[in-house]
Amino acid sequence: MIDFLEKTLLLKHSRLFGDIDTEDIQSIAEILVEDFYQEGDRIFDIGDTSDQCYIIQSGKIGISLHEAQDKKEFVAILEKGDYFGEMGILDNNLRSATAHVIEDVQLISISRVQFQNIIQQHPEVAVSMLTRMNSIIRTLNNKLALAT
Repeated sequence: MIDFLEKTLLLKHSRLFGDIDTEDIQSIAEILVEDFYQEGDRIFDIGDTSDQCYIIQSGKIGISLHEAQDKKEFVAILEKGDYFGEMGILDNNLRSATAHVIEDVQLISISRVQFQNIIQQHPEVAVSMLTRMNSIIRTLNNKLALAT
């Protein structure tokens, strides 16, 4: 079980919330929900409803773009402090990827409504998220350029 201090430290050291002052981080930590998944589980699948964003406390997650349940070619492997599931809570579309548990994982999650409230109160979270998404797009552009 993740206690309040661990949640606060995880948020403070995450790329998503790292720029927010400690007092505000503590208020965010109070609303987070803890989840645990075992190796082999899937947290969500392509096409699922997007209503949660997750931050990894421990363990590893693999992100795949295949609908086949047995296909596990990962476009990203995420670890402690990384976050995922943010796209759907921003645009309200269905999941565009599947999140596989590679190693038992402890997560904290936040709902769409809670996340939107945080962004309104802390625009720097949105800037952090946009910076990360821009980095992902650049990486994908480079991979596409190499493939052609």
